[in-house]
Amino acid sequence: MDKRALRIILFSLLCACQFAVLVWILGSALSLRFFAPVIRVECRLYDPYDPLEGRYLHLQPTKEEILLTNDRKLSEQLVDPSNGFRPRNAWVRYAPDSNGLWKPDCLFLKRPEASDGPFVPCFLKEIDSDRVLLVLPFDRYYLQEDLALKAEELLHGHFDFMPVMEISVGRKGNWAIKSLLVAGKPVENWVKEEGKTNNRAGQIQSASHSQSSIIMKTMLILSYILKIFS
Repeated sequence: MDKRALRIILFSLLCACQFAVLVWILGSALSLRFFAPVIRVECRLYDPYDPLEGRYLHLQPTKEEILLTNDRKLSEQLVDPSNGFRPRNAWVRYAPDSNGLWKPDCLFLKRPEASDGPFVPCFLKEIDSDRVLLVLPFDRYYLQEDLALKAEELLHGHFDFMPVMEISVGRKGNWAIKSLLVAGKPVENWVKEEGKTNNRAGQIQSASHSQSSIIMKTMLILSYILKIFS
């Protein structure tokens, strides 16, 4: 076999390996998004800006703590008698409540088994006598810049709406935000619908204001005419 044929074979094998890796990455992402279990986590949000990646909604889960009142062994593992508590990486399992929302349920210092339930990596930020504060990984939801600004503006006027993240969670703790819901609708659709509603309300208010202005002007003209002939 000459060198040219060998180079062609090696190049073909390299291309095949790269293609296989791309297919595996794409397959893993699609599997996570469409087939992995989904948890629903309530959150708060505001709208910051990343100069490299653009406008996004910053997500802050409403539940970011684990109670340790019933797990003294774990509490002792987290707090060293000589050095005290030191921030560290861990894993947190989620469990549903009566409203169908998922909240932190159990803390693991080593990655648990898939059979233990949906879990994600986290960072242990702080501890007091009976609880640990967590830093959770799902904290960004990217939107078009105009939609992100509008979402923040509208949500500031709807304090009764608490956004909900739908998060796909894989067997090894890998995760992906599937959607962000407001009032049960994807935030993109909700922003557009609220914008249309506000526009209609503004048009009605403007028409009402115009009618009131016309009536006032008519009354002033009539009163002026009556003064002339009186």
